[in-house]
Amino acid sequence: ALSNDGFGQSATGLAGIIPENLLPAWYWTDQFVSEIIFHNRILNHKCRTLEPESAAAFYIPFYAGLAVGKYLWMNTSTAK
Repeated sequence: ALSNDGFGQSATGLAGIIPENLLPAWYWTDQFVSEIIFHNRILNHKCRTLEPESAAAFYIPFYAGLAVGKYLWMNTSTAK
C-alpha cells in the first residue's frame, strides 16, 4: 500500500472494465493512505522552502489513517 508514493501497485485485471487509455492511471490505492500521497506531493511542491524563516506555513505529518489501523484490525480490539 505504501509503494509508488502511496498509490500502490498498478491496477491489473481491469482490461475490459475501464477504457484501455485510462489503464495506466489506475492503481490499487489503499483507502487509508491519503496522508502518504499528500505528504509526498507536498515534499515535491514548487512553493516548498527549506528555510523556516521564509515559510508561511508548516506541515507536521500525522498519519491518522495508518494510526487507526492497529485499533481496527488487531485481534485484541473489541467493537463495543
